[in-house]
Amino acid sequence: MKPQQVKFILRSHRADLTEGEKTDSTMRAALDAAAADPELNQWFEQDQATDARLREALSGVEPREGLREAILAGLHTQKAEQAPLKTRRRSWLSAAAGIAALVVFSLGWLMWNRASRPATFAHYEREMTAFLNRGFTLDFIADKLPEISSWLTSNGTPEGYNLPDPLNRLQSIGCRTLEWRGEAVALVCFHLASGRELHVFAIRRTAFEDRQLQEQPAFGKEGIWTTAFWQRDGWTYLYASQAGPTELQRLLPTPHAFDASPRSSWVGAAF
Repeated sequence: MKPQQVKFILRSHRADLTEGEKTDSTMRAALDAAAADPELNQWFEQDQATDARLREALSGVEPREGLREAILAGLHTQKAEQAPLKTRRRSWLSAAAGIAALVVFSLGWLMWNRASRPATFAHYEREMTAFLNRGFTLDFIADKLPEISSWLTSNGTPEGYNLPDPLNRLQSIGCRTLEWRGEAVALVCFHLASGRELHVFAIRRTAFEDRQLQEQPAFGKEGIWTTAFWQRDGWTYLYASQAGPTELQRLLPTPHAFDASPRSSWVGAAF
């Protein structure tokens, strides 16, 4: 496991890991690699110290009075009194009917909520970068793109997407699958020469209900993330990185002049 991969994995390490998380083979391998490398070990200690300072700062935030008791009261269940079999059976049937109704209502609400959310590229771009902001883990760790492509195909990503050739020059970190509005999304992560990371999302064009992107890539900005996006052969691609557009430009599928105006390659009226 290479140093950058170790750092990527250990950024999700917490002091309160569960036993299952502690014994996770990927996390265990990263911890062992850090322990065996003085430079990595020093980085890990500094990273954990930063986390500890943040926890200490947040520990001073006081919840409102009575919140703990209110939560416990909601979770508390009293022992059921003994009752004749018929009464208990009616209670169980009523409870089962209530649970079934709740499940049906919940499923209906989820379907309505999904249907009511716009399936536009702007929402997709915003939600994918928000996913990166929350911190995440990878489903598969590998530094070779053919291995990553094979894993993605075997785990629900439709065939047909093609990552740009310049990405073959980069060291990959790994990948995972996501779902957006019922559509499969492939996420592949890379190390950049600058030390930053590049996150590449691929989703079928049919996932979007709005206007199409051109094949000519365009740049955008979502918070701390520089983005690049384009469409090709029925797929929509999204780059997200904290590197600048100059570095990302070299990794796009075709050479083009950088236009500093976001959304410059949208077809149709601007936002």
